[in-house]
Amino acid sequence: MSEPDQNNKNSLYQDDIQFRKDSNKIRQYLEKSRFWRNMVLVLVTIAPLASFTFYYSAAKSQVDQDFRNQLVTTTRIVAAIVDAGKHDRLVSMGGSSEHTELLGLLAGIRAQFPEIRQLSTRIIRDGNLYIVLDTDLAYGTNPAKPQSGELLKLHSTTAEENEGLRQLQETGVWYSRDMVFNGEQAYQGACVLLPVTATSDRTMLCSVFSADAYLKHINLLERDSLLAILFTIMASIFLAYSVLKNHEQVTKSLHLAEKQRDMFLENSRTDPLTGALNRRAFDSAYVIAEAQLRRNKLPFALITLDIDNFKHINDNYGHDQGDLVLRALVQSLQKVIRPSDILIRMGGEEFAILCNLADANQAWSMAEKLRETASRIRLSTPVGKSIQFTISLGIRIIAVGDDVNLAQKYADIALYYAKLSGRNKTVIYTPGLEDKLQSLQNGGG
Repeated sequence: MSEPDQNNKNSLYQDDIQFRKDSNKIRQYLEKSRFWRNMVLVLVTIAPLASFTFYYSAAKSQVDQDFRNQLVTTTRIVAAIVDAGKHDRLVSMGGSSEHTELLGLLAGIRAQFPEIRQLSTRIIRDGNLYIVLDTDLAYGTNPAKPQSGELLKLHSTTAEENEGLRQLQETGVWYSRDMVFNGEQAYQGACVLLPVTATSDRTMLCSVFSADAYLKHINLLERDSLLAILFTIMASIFLAYSVLKNHEQVTKSLHLAEKQRDMFLENSRTDPLTGALNRRAFDSAYVIAEAQLRRNKLPFALITLDIDNFKHINDNYGHDQGDLVLRALVQSLQKVIRPSDILIRMGGEEFAILCNLADANQAWSMAEKLRETASRIRLSTPVGKSIQFTISLGIRIIAVGDDVNLAQKYADIALYYAKLSGRNKTVIYTPGLEDKLQSLQNGGG
């Protein structure tokens, strides 16, 4: 083998080793990254959803708190405007002037603040709840509206009202836990204590606010949060699809690259005409067999063979028929050799076989079986002629230290001797066979 061919073979071999190392690293990376990839996808999906949920909860709590602060602050401001002394006299003694003045004041405040739907003053006496002043009752159509100084009994105090009264005494303010809905409108109320001077009644100022603006704010918050969550879910799905698709593409690309590499190596190692291995594969196989001989004392032989008078076949029947002869020979020999044996087309009509054989006798028996198989091949040409041919074989029992070139040289010497000495025979290389071959070439006996 020439030096450039040897360098190309070594380069291809080293490239293949490096390619397999790199592809294995990529596969290992893909397998190891599978868990972390899935974890990242889960976190990318859960973290925004958790953030939006936390944001919505915190924002709603803040809106609730702002609405209640507005409700309580406004109620306290109104309570501070009401003259507690006049209200005390109205409750104690009655009086139209106090009633008219205080009720007008509350009505005026209500008119200035559209969000205030009702203002009233109430007292709790002997476990009963009474209304003293009420803007809705005074200006509405309720026939039970209180007149000047007259108390309108609503009902006995409920457990919720008693709890509200306790909160009033402890914190000075109470507001209802739930909103009241009237059709499409929502309301929420709050009460604060009024200072009482002459009576022991617990007097409070209560207001009812419209919650429409609050609910609109909450609805917008819910809508924006829902849209954000939907967007996050869609983005997460797209991201997960992209990552998984990319992982799939990388895996497919790696598989395709390995398949193409295997096909390239197979094509580079295979003779396209006969399907036998080629010279490149022979060099690699010989290196492996020679290493086993040195390390494990596993003997092997190199058998070279050549079709006798192959030029005559091409000249008389055409190259197409010559190709058929080559393919037929390979198919027949492959039925004879063992699975562990390697059949190589060295070029033209010359072939070689690497086989694990214990000694020269076994190699001789194998070669003779191949020779007899070839002699039984019969091919018919398109014009009805029959093609029959024979082969000559040379054998080299490989010794430790025989490199590929030396082994082939000795096997070829035996092959050439077989051809020059009559063809259709098998010759085993022995020391001194070179001299006999030289003698035949010179026309000697």
